[in-house]
Amino acid sequence: MREIYTTPSRAEQGYRRNEQWELPKEVDAVYILFNGSPHDEKLSFDARVRALAAVEILKYCKEHSNGGNENDDTIKTKAMPSVYLVGGGADKPEESGSHRMKDYIVRHGGDDESIIVLGQSNNTAGNIEEILEHMNKNEHTKALIVSNDYHGSRIKQLLSYYGVSAGVVAAEDCVKGRSSHHEKLLKEYEMSPEYKKKKFIDSVMTLYLRLDPKQKLVDKVRSFTRKHGR
Repeated sequence: MREIYTTPSRAEQGYRRNEQWELPKEVDAVYILFNGSPHDEKLSFDARVRALAAVEILKYCKEHSNGGNENDDTIKTKAMPSVYLVGGGADKPEESGSHRMKDYIVRHGGDDESIIVLGQSNNTAGNIEEILEHMNKNEHTKALIVSNDYHGSRIKQLLSYYGVSAGVVAAEDCVKGRSSHHEKLLKEYEMSPEYKKKKFIDSVMTLYLRLDPKQKLVDKVRSFTRKHGR
């Protein structure tokens, strides 16, 4: 299994900031999508990449935020946006996948108070519905959604379907600048048959969304498979 080295001695070795990656100045909310099943003992590789992307985003905001001072033109982000974790819903909220992802983020440098768990939805369509409801409730207008690069097209299609105005950021782009190790690991991952398979499946799902945008049939199949152990 691939591993992302996250101890300070390995993660910070050769650390360099990717200057091509930066948040829009006006962003007021960042939503990180969970990946995997809330019942899995360990976070999936993709979930860990997204979690590390959250760590890098929080670090970036801390370095470049002006604390809400709009007259300061030297900063790159308007203020410190909240980071919300979405998905991995479970019967008990405290057992959601997003809660486990938050633990991972905090263990690897993320600020506990800046991370808020939503985590009630269980698929991409549900994620976007949850984000839309949360944006409307909290009057967020400049949001970013973070997921894996292969997931981007499906997210954008769902954003269009639900009428949500938000940007989409690839978690890989955030994490590659963390260290030379992370950059090499993720480049190899993106070239692997496993990643290409995920990209193909997601492209098929993107086409399928035209028929079933809320993924109801997919959820029924997943539920049946889990119930019968297939």
